[in-house]
Amino acid sequence: AFKVNIDENLKPGRYPLILIAYYTDANSYPFTSISAISLIYKEPTPMMLRAVVNPVEIQSNGNGTLKVVVANIDSKPHDISIRLYLPNEFKSDNYKNEIYLESGGDKQIEFQVSSLGALEGSTYIVLISMEYEDNLHYSSTASGTIAISKSGNTVESKWKSSVIVVAVLLLIIFVYYQFRK
Repeated sequence: AFKVNIDENLKPGRYPLILIAYYTDANSYPFTSISAISLIYKEPTPMMLRAVVNPVEIQSNGNGTLKVVVANIDSKPHDISIRLYLPNEFKSDNYKNEIYLESGGDKQIEFQVSSLGALEGSTYIVLISMEYEDNLHYSSTASGTIAISKSGNTVESKWKSSVIVVAVLLLIIFVYYQFRK
């Protein structure tokens, strides 16, 4: 059981509550995982925002761009506060973003994320909360993933390797035809 202190000026509605779990794997490697639930205060509100969080792959001590498309499915425009929640294995230079969305509108936003030594071969959950207010408080959450690639196994390194192989093959073919006489 836990106790929640509620500010007397808090508007009724739906609020995101982010939980973090600390655990270890069979090799005693420490991990954190996050999850979200909604806290309904006095009056439930519908979730009128949605988001798609595109998966990202980075190296163990690398960084990448987490791309999020936020959509307003309400019949009214809103000023929306967006917040990024990461496991302890990651950091970002910016955890918050403010956007304005027309009714039915959507917008892509980006967060730069960096690994603080996340385990290679692992995939971590990341969360986005989206909130706005009128006379009530409204919120929604969305989740995505960050995968930690094995060293040298990113799409970029595979592409570079392929270009090098093709260049070497072309060079061999060129030299062969030059000296074929």
